[in-house]
Amino acid sequence: MINPNDFSKAYLQSLGMSSSFYYNSSQNRVPNLWILWKSSKATPTLLHYSNQQLTVEVDGVLISIIPANCMYVSRRHLWSELQ
Repeated sequence: MINPNDFSKAYLQSLGMSSSFYYNSSQNRVPNLWILWKSSKATPTLLHYSNQQLTVEVDGVLISIIPANCMYVSRRHLWSELQ
């Protein structure tokens, strides 16, 4: 797994991406969700994150990134976070 602090911002810029990015984090886990964007596009506004989701706003549109999870208990917790 890649630690966000070890990610090369110069590499992102060489690809035309913004050197900023968002990721979900918690004390004891490596991030599993990342949001990267082209430097020519509007910068998303991070509204909320947890170990199960990221929610951003881009040009007035809300976008939630959610990984699939087979465990009912984990999904139930996620849906309570999103309400």
